[in-house]
Amino acid sequence: MTKIKKKSEPDGDLREQIVGEVENYFAGPRKTDESFADDPLDYYIAGILLPKDAEVERKDDDQLGTPGKTGPEDTTGPDQIRQMIKQNSIGLRVNLKEDVKEVGLEVDYARYAHEDGKWKRHALENKKRDHRIDLTKDDGKIKIKDGNGDVESEITWNLKKTGKDSKGFTVLNVFLANPKTWQKPDDKKTWKMANQENNGNCIFQPVLTVKSLSGSCPFRNVPPDSTGSMDGYGAVKRGEELMLDLLFRESGTFGAGYGCAAEWDLDKDPLAVKTSTVPAYMAKQIDTFSDGSDGKPSRIDMYALAGFDKNKKTMINDTDFNRNAIKSNLAPLIKKYGEWIEHNKGELPRIERDFGEEYRSAAEANLKNCDAARERIQDGLDLLTKEKGPDAEKIVKAFVLANRAMLQQRLRYSFALERSKGQSSKSEEPFMSTGKGWWWPFQIAFILMSLRGIAFPHHKNGERDSADLLWFPTGGGKTEAYMGVAAFTILLRRLRGDGIEGIGTSVFMRYTLRLLTLQQFERASTLVCALEHMRTGDPRNGLGDKPFLIGLWVGYSLTPNDWTASAEALQTLRKKHDAPTPNGSPWQTFFCPWCGEKIEPRNYYCDGRSKAENHWTILHCGNQKCYFSSTRASDTERALPLVVVDSDIYSRGPSIVIATVDKLARMPFRKEIASIFGRAEKYCEQHGFLSFNEEHPNGHPKINKKVKRIDSSKARPDLIIQDELHLIDGPLGTMVGLYETAVDYLSSSKNSEGDETRPKILVSTATVRGAEDQVRRIFNRKQTKTFPPPGINRNDSFFWWESDRPGRQYVGVSFSNRSAKFAIARLYASLLQKVKQLSLTFDTKMDPYWSLIGYFNSIRELGGSIRLVEDDVKSDILFLTESVEGMQCPPHQRRKLGTMQDGVEELTGRKKQKDLNIIREKLLKPMNDPAVLSVLLATNMISVGIDVDRMGLMAVNGQPKNTTEYIQATGRIGRRKDVPGLVFTMLNPWKPRDLSHYENFVGYHMTMQKSVEPASVTPFSISACERGLHAVYIAMIRLSIANLSGKEDANNIVSYPAETSEIQEAILKRFREVEVVDESDSGYKDFKNGLIKFHENWERFVEDTEKSGEGRKKGVWYNNPYRPLLWGGTKDDNKNVLMIEFSKKLRLTDGEFPKATPESLRDVEQMITMEYV
Repeated sequence: MTKIKKKSEPDGDLREQIVGEVENYFAGPRKTDESFADDPLDYYIAGILLPKDAEVERKDDDQLGTPGKTGPEDTTGPDQIRQMIKQNSIGLRVNLKEDVKEVGLEVDYARYAHEDGKWKRHALENKKRDHRIDLTKDDGKIKIKDGNGDVESEITWNLKKTGKDSKGFTVLNVFLANPKTWQKPDDKKTWKMANQENNGNCIFQPVLTVKSLSGSCPFRNVPPDSTGSMDGYGAVKRGEELMLDLLFRESGTFGAGYGCAAEWDLDKDPLAVKTSTVPAYMAKQIDTFSDGSDGKPSRIDMYALAGFDKNKKTMINDTDFNRNAIKSNLAPLIKKYGEWIEHNKGELPRIERDFGEEYRSAAEANLKNCDAARERIQDGLDLLTKEKGPDAEKIVKAFVLANRAMLQQRLRYSFALERSKGQSSKSEEPFMSTGKGWWWPFQIAFILMSLRGIAFPHHKNGERDSADLLWFPTGGGKTEAYMGVAAFTILLRRLRGDGIEGIGTSVFMRYTLRLLTLQQFERASTLVCALEHMRTGDPRNGLGDKPFLIGLWVGYSLTPNDWTASAEALQTLRKKHDAPTPNGSPWQTFFCPWCGEKIEPRNYYCDGRSKAENHWTILHCGNQKCYFSSTRASDTERALPLVVVDSDIYSRGPSIVIATVDKLARMPFRKEIASIFGRAEKYCEQHGFLSFNEEHPNGHPKINKKVKRIDSSKARPDLIIQDELHLIDGPLGTMVGLYETAVDYLSSSKNSEGDETRPKILVSTATVRGAEDQVRRIFNRKQTKTFPPPGINRNDSFFWWESDRPGRQYVGVSFSNRSAKFAIARLYASLLQKVKQLSLTFDTKMDPYWSLIGYFNSIRELGGSIRLVEDDVKSDILFLTESVEGMQCPPHQRRKLGTMQDGVEELTGRKKQKDLNIIREKLLKPMNDPAVLSVLLATNMISVGIDVDRMGLMAVNGQPKNTTEYIQATGRIGRRKDVPGLVFTMLNPWKPRDLSHYENFVGYHMTMQKSVEPASVTPFSISACERGLHAVYIAMIRLSIANLSGKEDANNIVSYPAETSEIQEAILKRFREVEVVDESDSGYKDFKNGLIKFHENWERFVEDTEKSGEGRKKGVWYNNPYRPLLWGGTKDDNKNVLMIEFSKKLRLTDGEFPKATPESLRDVEQMITMEYV
């Protein structure tokens, strides 16, 4: 096993002890001369070579603790009993340099003999361990005999030559097998006798080590190809594959196992490679800044950029002062980046010499991208420090205020979060000063390079025609980077007064999972509170009299659609906090984002009780000392700037709208959604934005409130942020890409010269492959610019680099005997009890390891695992603490699962939002808290839905289906530098994919980013268009053409041929650009015909309806009113509608209309209908 360096790692001894306990419990030995009463095949389950023809194992299914079964090994029925051959041998594969003529082979294992009523361990004698392999021969065999002269083990080896010239190497395969034969009871041998003989004939703890005989490394470092194989230098590669091979050229795999894993010294050229039963790989911690003495970039003090002089006096309107501060603080960063690039260019000749011209070309391309990034960063600095004029001054002011807001956000969010958990005194109030908040170099660099594209949408550099991809390891601070860009965007719009006094939705931020959406809503809420505090607290900031707001736009089951649903939910929740609210709840914030005070339903107020009010849901903090509290419930001036009701979002126009991508499915159904895209018709100073043709007075003279028309061309969203880009994949990514056709069209505008303005696209992820193609297919941007761009080494991109400190540790676990269910129960038991044992000595140092996160690849695999934990794991803990030497302890020191103090929970999509919030609160609890969790069983919801830095221990049940998911899920663990985390992956040897990952455990983990799969997104596929193209077309019409926006206006489609033709052409143009085809392409022609056919069918539907007596009364509507909980509709509904929700389309009729229309962009709708025939 890879050694853990205790001296360089504060908690190294703790992790080593946890890993050691797992290895001891699975494979042993606890002591070299151990003895015990249980049969060895019951005592150990891994690292065992059984005799030939051993009884096959019954393979259980993946569903743990299935109802109706009594334990983890019970399997019933033919589907569950799949027989698997037990392991009889292990092997080792190594790559040797071509000039190596001989290597050493060390063999080690043990047998157990039944003596005096106990099984005693007997290690292989030293004289039988060391052997030599003559590489001038093609193969060979070594037999090891016992004291009686019988063969007890056999070693075979063979060679394979591969490669040519200097790139050639030799593959050596070595195998250790058990030649004994499995004994079965018969007339002469009882079951007990046969069992004892079989236990004695097994080989335990086998290890094969191939080692140098010369003192120099005999192994060849063969860089794995882009698929992660060990096949060496493959065919000529291009583009991204070649770039990855360049970056990982020093991270080759020296060996792999057969039925086991392989390990070697990772810190230097190894002198030995050996097999391992419990392999481990220790990643290095990532650094993002230094003190600057080593040539690495330094962090930047936010306060220094926030417009304060040395006496803490605000200098917000002193442009020259701020320009000097910006230049002096940021210019050194850009200078260092340039020097780093030039230094790397000096390495190009060496790369060409050692790896060839192709690798040099890839390195040059990478450094060219680095140069381009540096130029953009420099351009951002020049924009702030060199350009003159009133607008340039506004840009500087927006940047300075953005730094001030982000500093406040950093201070206030931490304060509020700690206070909400009771960890901060009520008297403590954070204040801005030097050293209180920092930009990591990549964050401020990313903001600088984004400035030009935000400030000048028509700029000739085409910033808006490309997308910026923020790629950074998990937990590295991506959110703060794009939130900084968002703050600048919002402030510049307000200072310029675009649209109506700079209000309206400027930033549209989307996520894929509701839990992550709510977490990011919390963080962004503090930012908007900071903006609002600046606006109202200091008139010198010049931010107007309209509030900054943030909106949460998610599914109806989570938040209300309108005022009525909001009022009903609050009335219900005030009586009982956990009462169901089927139409959603506005209570989505559980603590004040400014001060941390607990938020309850009583803190909300639904106005609209009088005609003078707005029908808005208003929230105030209950802490009277908080800036966002008020004695007047209807006071909007000091209300928390949070908007969570759909109708409020449409009328109030929050500066930031945070949404789930699923919500885009509502676009064709609600004309009011147009206001999010800056397409409202008017603005009422009392009631907010008014949708197309909305009935409303032209003013309110009694209260001196006016109604104004909007220059909607200047009110479009400026910035679209898509976090966790890797999740926009498969069926979801396909539908998102299709609906983005409407989003992009509605968010764009043209000036008087005909120049088109599109929103700036920022995307972020920690795992990426094929991003250029993915972004083109989703967002239709010609180019994707990754930041930070990679250099010439995987471990250094200037803005982040690997340190010498040990980071997250990955440990592989498998089994030779028993079942997967038995193994996972044993793993959980060993982890939970060892942490309990260590806590008696180390107390709260064990807190990050107290809550075990159990990851499962699907809900099916998770199955009834809570029962497994509460039954089988308990039994294993009992066995450990009563029978296993070194783990024995009195009952009060035993881990007790399923109790309040040792709770077990499930984190899956089956949980309601309130339950998820409770689970997240429990995860934040320290180990001594009565409500702390012991085990959290989770699906992929945890991979992007939970961000709790306390989590330090995870057990992954089976290799996830793709590497992206594996990186994201395990990235939740060890987010703190002082607790880098420990991940155990249970790999089932009877699953080929699991076995492959186990055998190449170290090599795979060294190069995980190479194995990331490219996303599959096909927005204009036939199935996607059949499902949603009509909805996209209708959304573009309803939300952009005023006289076709109303419910009944579908009947007037024939009256607007020019406008609808323009929309058709926009769709067709997008198809050509996304699919990279011209008008002669047959696929394009088919698509065009389908789009035109739908429009013609629509017109024909209107014509036929007008001819029918009953239909003529109402005409054709887009859809009936949305009543998700009313299955059958009402008598006022119209039968002649274009669309009907999937959930209400009981039977597909032969006619074209109504068309079943998605309520979700995922491949599963919220309801299905089953009919018994």
